[in-house]
Amino acid sequence: MKIIRKYVDSEGRINFYMNKSHFITLKKEEIVCNSEMNKIETVTVESFINTAFKKRKSQIKRDENKGNTISIIPNDEVFDCIFIFEKKNTVRMKYSVQCVDEILD
Repeated sequence: MKIIRKYVDSEGRINFYMNKSHFITLKKEEIVCNSEMNKIETVTVESFINTAFKKRKSQIKRDENKGNTISIIPNDEVFDCIFIFEKKNTVRMKYSVQCVDEILD
């Protein structure tokens, strides 16, 4: 997955903008060794968005069956945790992030 834009904001948090999605770090990045990386299933941003849509749709259907008429479920409620991995030279970095729900052009 290609990071389109990455920057540190005034509060020291790293922001990632990828494929019209915005993620912000929750804590300091960690170095991930190759053996640990081999145990991690990674997905593209597109796959993340598709999975979030399917999970959200399923949750909305459950809420409708309970009689709720409106359900808004942000990505950070769809997933227990979200990580972004970045390769810097030969080192892989892991960032614990939160998806920021906003419309990006």
